[in-house]
Amino acid sequence: MVEVMNLDEILQKNPSISPREMKRIDEITKELRKMGVKPRGYRIATPHERRQARRGCDEDAPDPRTVRLSGP
Repeated sequence: MVEVMNLDEILQKNPSISPREMKRIDEITKELRKMGVKPRGYRIATPHERRQARRGCDEDAPDPRTVRLSGP
């Protein structure tokens, strides 16, 4: 399970981060959410949205992996 850290823990582990600046960023983010701005996300295409690979040969051509055995 993913460990959830609170703001105080993050600030303790990262002394280069200013608590005042974090508070300012949080306020700006809340204002943007109120105005309807949504986070972008990862922008990863789902399997159904991805372009499908296409073979270069005709769809009706026999599969080259097929082995045909001649009978007696």
